[in-house]
Amino acid sequence: MTSEKHVTRETNKLFPVFLKLEELSLLIVGGGSVGLEKLHAIVHNSPGTSIKLVAISICDSVKDLAGKHKTIQLFERPFEPADLDDADLVIVAVNDKQVSLALWEAAKAKNKLVNI
Repeated sequence: MTSEKHVTRETNKLFPVFLKLEELSLLIVGGGSVGLEKLHAIVHNSPGTSIKLVAISICDSVKDLAGKHKTIQLFERPFEPADLDDADLVIVAVNDKQVSLALWEAAKAKNKLVNI
């Protein structure tokens, strides 16, 4: 006798997209461990990417990594909506859900691609 199990499958609503980051202007908001993780992945895969990183506080590891790449600009100050103007893609790399949501809303209002 065989028993049939009903398997409930979850659907993945994400769609993988591959971008040529070196052809885009990238804004990263966040200069801590999350920002470092994102920054490291980007410079490892696309070292020529033009990156603007804005954060109230930027950790030494981010500063060290940026010092090795001429294409990374650091701005140690609060995010301003005008930071979005020249960005094609925005990566929100802060560890605060409310701040992340506000940044996502600001980026979407300017029709930017956003990754949180």
